[in-house]
Amino acid sequence: MKQVSLDIAGSPAQNFANFDAGPNAELLEMLKDSLARLTHGRDSARDAPWVNLESVLLCGDRGSGKTHLLQACVHWARAQGLVVMHRPVGVAANGPEALPAHTEFKPAWRLMVLDDVHLMSESEQATAFNWFVNACAPGDHTPRLMLMSSQPSVGSLSVREDLRTRMAQGLCLTLKTLDEQACRRVLTAQAHLRGLSLKPDVLDFMMSRFSRDMSNLVGWLDQLDAFSLQTQRAITIPLIKDMLNEL
Repeated sequence: MKQVSLDIAGSPAQNFANFDAGPNAELLEMLKDSLARLTHGRDSARDAPWVNLESVLLCGDRGSGKTHLLQACVHWARAQGLVVMHRPVGVAANGPEALPAHTEFKPAWRLMVLDDVHLMSESEQATAFNWFVNACAPGDHTPRLMLMSSQPSVGSLSVREDLRTRMAQGLCLTLKTLDEQACRRVLTAQAHLRGLSLKPDVLDFMMSRFSRDMSNLVGWLDQLDAFSLQTQRAITIPLIKDMLNEL
């Protein structure tokens, strides 16, 4: 079974408001605390000696919510007027919006985001290490956050050792996979954000037919939304079967 490429630019923005934390509530609060430091500046009571760069590595299986959280952090930081560098890496960087393999560090950056660091090429690893070194230059009291995601934990990452050491010195958080009830809740909420209503039998069918990681389920939801609009039909089990027959 394959998925067709559809224009889903109109999909709802990923932010904290539409992230279902489930078993990851404590992790979410820790992540928000790291973000808040970008606006609070130096806190001598908490940071002694003070270091201007913090790093957070989000680990977890595919569909556990890593990319959603990274995008939510970008959304939050930009709303605060902070300069953000948000860059996909590896396979994700091969699309039309990909940046050059080497991107020089900019002192104005406050939040640097790298998704799927386990897919980094050698040149991308060199770029990430350069950002670590330059973001914490001595005498620079600008608070910054390096935010990354990976499927393997930092100890299992196949990256250069000096980069792994930098990552390991920061906060490493592991996302727990949502159970079926939470997946249903998230899928229902994502449908609502798109102006859709999934009847119980449709939800049951999707949960039994498609892989239950959330990135996959939301991808199918976007395709169903588009197919429903194209055919001017409500989302029902017959509609889903018709769409699958066309793939």
